[in-house]
Amino acid sequence: MRRAALMQSEDDYAVALSLVPKLPNPPAYLARTLRGLADLCVSQGRLDEAAGLFERVAGGGGKRSEIFWRDYATLLFRLALKRLGEGKVASANAALEQAGQLLRGPADIPEAWAAAWDGYGEMALWFERANEPVPAGLYAEKALQFATKLAAWTQVGNWLRKLAQSGIQKGGATRGLVWLQRLQALRLQGWPEALNVAVQAAVSLAQAELALGRAAGAQEIFLQAEAWLQSAGGESPALADLHLGWGLSLGPERGRQHLELALSLRRRLLGPQHPRTREAEQAMAGLNGSAPSGSGDGPVEWNGGAQFAAPPGADSLSVEVKRLHRRLARLCHPDTAPSPDQVAWRHDLMSRVNHASDVGDLFSLRAFLREAYGHLAQEPKRAD
Repeated sequence: MRRAALMQSEDDYAVALSLVPKLPNPPAYLARTLRGLADLCVSQGRLDEAAGLFERVAGGGGKRSEIFWRDYATLLFRLALKRLGEGKVASANAALEQAGQLLRGPADIPEAWAAAWDGYGEMALWFERANEPVPAGLYAEKALQFATKLAAWTQVGNWLRKLAQSGIQKGGATRGLVWLQRLQALRLQGWPEALNVAVQAAVSLAQAELALGRAAGAQEIFLQAEAWLQSAGGESPALADLHLGWGLSLGPERGRQHLELALSLRRRLLGPQHPRTREAEQAMAGLNGSAPSGSGDGPVEWNGGAQFAAPPGADSLSVEVKRLHRRLARLCHPDTAPSPDQVAWRHDLMSRVNHASDVGDLFSLRAFLREAYGHLAQEPKRAD
């Protein structure tokens, strides 16, 4: 919307509009002038007035460019969110319906899909946080239609995690799992990493449930994540990762069987000498209150959760956590972003990385590394 820079005030536009009837092609000049005035209104935050001016231009006949329809649809999504923030739910829905009609018609272009994804996605979040699951689900499906067209997988993963977090807060584990189920199903729509992201999110949410003393909810989430992995191919390193995170979360009394399963899977699938097998052995050693065989340095104290101490010089979970944290920081620090639009994603990822490092969540750190490589492969190269 660059035309607003042509004139600096409404008085200038009033003069221009008064001259339009005297020009050779009044309809064309009227459309251009109204469009410029609409841009000025947008720059001043007067979105309702801008939408009215766009509507006048759209109804004035003649062919309009794709840029016009893109900007009109984008404005309507912005207007809907503004109205929603003001508590005007009905008028927000009206703006979204109008935008949806444009997307089914002249605004059905890739440049407008991003606005649709943002608009519908924010509406879904708003309704989920307002404890209104039905409209949240309807808007979420609309958002996913456009996100799939854009292949905006990283953003979709973060967004569905937020919906799951809100769902758990409002309706418990079952409600949150609705969104994680939708997340893991995206692997069938072209996102191979969707299952790993969903399982990683499930582990984090289950840990949060345990921290709040809701063991039943955590168990429900863990079991669902296990079912996804089983249905996707049975035994796998990812299933071992899940049980390791499960066992570490439950602690020494209830977590033993999961750590034993994780260790068994890793020995069978990766081999006894693989670093990740040794990691599971160390977890079991911490559970038993003794160091892994061959360390020769006395017992390792179990600290009751995702971390355990190791003797000086021994390979340990904490060493691996620090190594992954440094690697992710080098790869994804916001200061190294190649363009401004990549900074927000990097900030969000590093926030999650820092939290996972603080609690020793190796499962999530490995998933973040996979996420980072997938995202970085699509980033433009940084211009020096």
